[in-house]
Amino acid sequence: MAPPLPDIFTVGTCRIVASLNQIHRDNQCLVVEPKVMEVLVYLASRQGEVCSKQQLMDAIWPAPVSDGAVSRVITLLRKALADSTDSPRYIQTIAKKGYQFIAVVEVSMSEPMHINKLESPTSPAIRHAHQLFIPFVACTLLILLVLVVTHLIPSPPTDQATTFTKPPSFQKLTSESGREYDAQLSADASWLVYRHKNNQEQPYQLYLKQLQTNRTIQLTDNGFDHRSPALSHDKQSIAYFQKGQNQCALRRLTLLPNGEPDTIHTLHLCGALEHYSNVVWSPDDKWLYFTDRANSSVPYQNLSLRAGH
Repeated sequence: MAPPLPDIFTVGTCRIVASLNQIHRDNQCLVVEPKVMEVLVYLASRQGEVCSKQQLMDAIWPAPVSDGAVSRVITLLRKALADSTDSPRYIQTIAKKGYQFIAVVEVSMSEPMHINKLESPTSPAIRHAHQLFIPFVACTLLILLVLVVTHLIPSPPTDQATTFTKPPSFQKLTSESGREYDAQLSADASWLVYRHKNNQEQPYQLYLKQLQTNRTIQLTDNGFDHRSPALSHDKQSIAYFQKGQNQCALRRLTLLPNGEPDTIHTLHLCGALEHYSNVVWSPDDKWLYFTDRANSSVPYQNLSLRAGH
């Protein structure tokens, strides 16, 4: 197993801050998607090795994904590193085998070396006494700290009742065969909206479930992917992202009083085609809040727009 890399390290001419998903190069700070950073750390920690797409799928994606998902992330990573497939400086594609990280990976020493300057060629007895003295002082200080804390923190009253927290109880709401994500309850907990697909090849469609009657309504039915559904507080609209065919749009679906879909309005065209963001309604359902960016090489920006009620 390859040794783990620290949070901050260098590949080629780029400085990486993994916990912040940042790649610093050419006096710029690029913020990449979490999956892009995970793939970078995985490949860099195995510098020189050939990693197959299946290895990346098993290590990075908890659920099964297609080869296209891996290729997309590799493309975004190459773009962030200013790398190219024709003259690679970071990621070399090995035909029918996978990817090889070829850039130099450097790790800075984050902690200085500790040198005992008091050590001298004294007798073994003195050195032994010195070794015993340090643990003795440490134990004494620990005991004093416990005593101080014990006296400073007041004890609870003896008649105070002890409170036990019960584990939460769960109720099965959907659990249909296939894949379900982005479930959101309405404000009155009577409706549930989520995205679902039967298998890997199909795009995600939106569904609404009325929990009191156990009735499920399919809201969308086309060849696009639908993600991040957000139900308005008055249960009259659902905002969501529609993706696919080199398009990404924030859309609003109005609902009839019985939950059936009515009309669809396009509110915003995403700058980043592969867009991942949740959508939040304002308390009065007049505004929508989400994030977007001009392209995948720049940081996300907070955006708001009128919902169009």
